[in-house]
Amino acid sequence: CFAQLLAAIAPSAATALSTFPLFFIFFNTFAGFLIHLPEVPTGWQWASEISFVRWALQGVLLNEFESEDQLRYYNGIDVLSTFGFAGYSKWDSVYVLCGILFTFQITTFIALKFARHDRP
Repeated sequence: CFAQLLAAIAPSAATALSTFPLFFIFFNTFAGFLIHLPEVPTGWQWASEISFVRWALQGVLLNEFESEDQLRYYNGIDVLSTFGFAGYSKWDSVYVLCGILFTFQITTFIALKFARHDRP
């Protein structure tokens, strides 16, 4: 959906294709995998909140480790605490991802309806 939004906003396919990796790297950086959520600087915490990659990663990790009492070296809560995902539910991730999806779809519709890239 994010790629659709960029395609709707960008004036050309080349622009959309060149900006998508920049946004995706930004969202990946603040997803909690490269920089764990407790280590994100205070001024950049908003980036992890809007990162759809973070919510997807968080949902997958919560699904895998939430109910694991004993892994080989740690229990599941220790793994989740390392990433900063302890205290969340996998359903929180589902709800937030659905909200982000809805927001992207509505924004894409508005961009398709009103954005004009006509060349004179």
